[in-house]
Amino acid sequence: MGPKDVGTGDLHLTYRTSRNRRVGVLQLLSADKLWPNLYDPKLVDLSADRLRFVGIERVGNAWVVQEWICELV
Repeated sequence: MGPKDVGTGDLHLTYRTSRNRRVGVLQLLSADKLWPNLYDPKLVDLSADRLRFVGIERVGNAWVVQEWICELV
């Protein structure tokens, strides 16, 4: 996914346990296309109509830092 990817759906926060560690997972459900999960998301900015999260995504065999900017509609 690139920096200009846009999608519409419902944000859902869930948790997964791996190696006895509980990790938050942010998902975009009911989306118009398939989106990767954002693991260990941190809310870094909040305004009246926008949320910004930073976390990590799995891309192939690598983990990458990713930012999600979510606008409320």
